[in-house]
Amino acid sequence: MTRMLRWCCPLIISMFVGTASDAQPSLTLKTILRSALHRPTRVAARSSGMIAVGDYHRKQICFFDGSGRLLSLIPVPTSPLSVAFAGDGNLYVGIAHDVLRMTIQGEIIDRFSLHGAVLGIPVDIAVGASGNVSILDKETHRVNVFSSVGDLQFWFGTPGTANGQFRLPSGLALDRAAGEIIVADAGNSRIQIFSLQGQFRRAFGQHVQLIDTTWRIIGAFAQMQGVAVDADHRIYVSDSGLNHVQIFDSQGNFLRFLGREGHPSTNFRVPMGIATADSILYVASMAGSEVQAYTVNGLITSVSEPTAPMTYSLEQNYPNPFNPTTSIRFSLPSGGLVNLTIYDIAGREVKTLVNEQRLAGIHTVAWDGRGKAGMSVSSGVYFYRLTVGNEFTQTNKMAFIR
Repeated sequence: MTRMLRWCCPLIISMFVGTASDAQPSLTLKTILRSALHRPTRVAARSSGMIAVGDYHRKQICFFDGSGRLLSLIPVPTSPLSVAFAGDGNLYVGIAHDVLRMTIQGEIIDRFSLHGAVLGIPVDIAVGASGNVSILDKETHRVNVFSSVGDLQFWFGTPGTANGQFRLPSGLALDRAAGEIIVADAGNSRIQIFSLQGQFRRAFGQHVQLIDTTWRIIGAFAQMQGVAVDADHRIYVSDSGLNHVQIFDSQGNFLRFLGREGHPSTNFRVPMGIATADSILYVASMAGSEVQAYTVNGLITSVSEPTAPMTYSLEQNYPNPFNPTTSIRFSLPSGGLVNLTIYDIAGREVKTLVNEQRLAGIHTVAWDGRGKAGMSVSSGVYFYRLTVGNEFTQTNKMAFIR
């Protein structure tokens, strides 16, 4: 137990000290939606102010206006698993083994299954600027990308723990401005971020363990559910295990909690679906049978052009020693071609984590202890080298313990 406390305390302290940031938003409760809701699981929002809430137990979609007034109810053939607004004002509703395209009056226009789509449990849906529909399938552990009429364009993800693989994924969001797909990989207790073409970019997060009926904070997530992203690229993650929402910057650096960390929250009771529109954050609490709407204040102009660090730096990975995952953080005063590679003690390349252009700012990259072939490396000492063009090179040492 003493060893565990020594390991936990620095992380707990860093999570709270790290909340002081120019990018940290303040959130003010705007309204609470309760009319006609019973065990809501998913929420979708439009910039016009309309909100759609999937009510799993009553097999219906509830529509509200921006002030929280109930507008209408439409029945769904079976319990809705996910809901999203289409660009034309219609609705996508995920049910077991299918996705329906519906009007907001409740008419079923189309079914993806009629176009040959094979779906298991479509737990979340996101619609891109081009009209493409990304569907997260919890059963097959992958993201399917369809055209607006249900023709499969491509898919990515397989069952597993390596980067780019999923275990029981639970939430999906699109950052259109950054060109990124954000996936809540619940079974692996992490957020994974991909390009719009499905190429893995980065990941962050660790597990919170249930010990003697109490959630012990040894990382970031317990039972993550939904994920959302705002116009300033901040990432919001709902956690039904700890009854709170965590907020991160685009690189996975922790900003703050919404809800009381580690305790029964007065704010949420089993938060599930989460969505943003304009500067409003919506969180559906299943056990609370309500959706809470928060106004996000203090938005910065753009985190794609943050105040740059003064110098290049490569920090010590954390945790170290580690198993199964560690995070590597580095700072760039200006953008450039970045290469971050792992080497063994003999100097042989183990895996390249980053080899691409990166903007100025602070970046965090995770390594899961696997080599290029996807197999876990053996215990021992490893080196990670950061090279930024011809401007900077630094090598640090770390230890992996199996």
